[in-house]
Amino acid sequence: VNMAEKLPLSTSVWRLKGRVQNYAWGNVGSGSTVAKLYHADAKSPIDETKPYAELWWGTHKTAPADVVSSNGEAVPLGTVIAADPARVLGTQVSQRFTGGLPFLLKVLSINKALSIQAHPDETLAKKLHASFPEHYADPNHKPEIAIALTPFQAMCGFRPEAEIIQNITEVPELSTVLGSAGADLAKEFTKDKLKAAYHALLTADTNVVSEQLEKLIKRTENIHDVLYESVRQISRDFPGDVGLFCLFLFNVVTLNPGEALFLAPNEPHAYFKGDCVECMACSDNVVRAGLTPKFKHVDALVDMLTYKCGPADVLHGNATTTCPQERLFQVPIPEFEVSVFKIDPSAGQTKLMIAPSAGPSIVLVTQGSVELSDSSTRSGELLSLSTGSAAFVFANTALSVNAAGATEPVTIFRATTNNSTFH
Repeated sequence: VNMAEKLPLSTSVWRLKGRVQNYAWGNVGSGSTVAKLYHADAKSPIDETKPYAELWWGTHKTAPADVVSSNGEAVPLGTVIAADPARVLGTQVSQRFTGGLPFLLKVLSINKALSIQAHPDETLAKKLHASFPEHYADPNHKPEIAIALTPFQAMCGFRPEAEIIQNITEVPELSTVLGSAGADLAKEFTKDKLKAAYHALLTADTNVVSEQLEKLIKRTENIHDVLYESVRQISRDFPGDVGLFCLFLFNVVTLNPGEALFLAPNEPHAYFKGDCVECMACSDNVVRAGLTPKFKHVDALVDMLTYKCGPADVLHGNATTTCPQERLFQVPIPEFEVSVFKIDPSAGQTKLMIAPSAGPSIVLVTQGSVELSDSSTRSGELLSLSTGSAAFVFANTALSVNAAGATEPVTIFRATTNNSTFH
């Protein structure tokens, strides 16, 4: 197929069609933000019997997105990039990342806990992919950011030392399961002892684990804090699962809409309720150890973690000098950054400008309707985007966003490569 005939590369803003993943943990039918966004854009009815877990926009081979021309012709995003990587991705980005879009943008709508997991760094990812290609499909690392769309519950990272010691000493069921490794840790807290205790937990006798969980749930049925509510909620889907004891070792966080978590490689986490926009390096590598029917790779997980302890770092994004309606989430890796833009018609706002990025962007509308145009070439071609619509934008393209006539607030996410790495 001749790309140029289907899609003139002179235009730098394109409609982008994402792909749904119907994993079992997703919210079902219209209860899912993923279903609402996808079907609002596709203008098709929602299947009320199906879980809609994730919506992906990227070039990852599991679910590659399509660029759609004005006459409805669909071409895989990877094909568009391959036609002229330097123009589409920008010179620097195309030299640094060969083989597609360096990031993957998703929306998640979670009804049941996802597995306790960590994502490998680049060295480990290469090793895992070479040794276990059936479980680790690519050799890439997968740092990620999750920005809450609704109240969003997750566990992430080890709690501060004092909290872990307190839980071991005050929760008899936890100290029973941890055995001598737990007692050692409570006496003298070191990274090695935390690692030994975590290994003891994940390899504990499954009968002991389910017995102790039953005791724990009975004993605490009248305690109504976030921790014990989470234990009860998750145990409905994963009764007797060792992952429930991780709630006592990891931070348990509820993000408000607009707040975010950044998950660096080798940091343990599990999301268990709510909706978020997630952006990550282009990988699907997950090392799992609990709350999952899938392959558990306990030794790999225990070995890879950093065992850093401390409260969860909740991000709120930063104001930028280029646009007063932007909150920028910039993270310490080159593959991506994410901005959230708001237009509030009740405050007299109808438009905004999105500054050019040195790399490619995906623009996603999660609320409202706008017209998007490339303001750098003044070509005047408008793309109408409404709730659930996304656009792919070539590198070095300034965007003008117009919400004239909007009655409701507009929320737009923009994922692009990290502009502190590429200029």
